Amino acid sequence: MNKLLVSALVSMGLAAAAPSLLLAQSAEPTAIEVAQAQPQHRQRAFSMPSERVEARLAYIRTALKITDAQQPRWSAFADTLRKQASAMDKQV
Repeated sequence: MNKLLVSALVSMGLAAAAPSLLLAQSAEPTAIEVAQAQPQHRQRAFSMPSERVEARLAYIRTALKITDAQQPRWSAFADTLRKQASAMDKQV
């Protein structure tokens, strides 16, 4: 009798837990659902290398806090990067 009671309680526990386990598993999206949710064609923030360089130069200049005394050297550096970006624009 004791074995019968224990097995019945275990069976009832498993039967009660099964639907919640199935729901928990189905709550996670499949790889196909994730791929379909993501946009297929993302536009890049900068279409040309020169645009990216200008944004980067603005950030670096602000981060370094370029002074008026440093401006001639900064301009030379920035012009070199702009020339390189212009050459890359022609390749794209």
